[in-house]
Amino acid sequence: MTALLVRHPKSNLLIDTGAGKNVDAHVKIMPAMMRATTDYTKAITAVIQLAAGGINVRDLAAVIPAHAHWDHISGVAYRSW
Repeated sequence: MTALLVRHPKSNLLIDTGAGKNVDAHVKIMPAMMRATTDYTKAITAVIQLAAGGINVRDLAAVIPAHAHWDHISGVAYRSW
């Protein structure tokens, strides 16, 4: 579950967000069959890591999910930021 920051002179992009702070709630609403095969460890969210590097997520040009699986977009949820 990763996120990738692309730095560009005109603007920064975030590709994927990895797991957000509410990942436990996201996993809890997944179908039981998916939950049974889902293994994750909570870590420092992308938004916190970006802030530690002096980047405010509101200054990103875009967040681009590679695809819509929970482990790529859990951090997109508004309350995760």
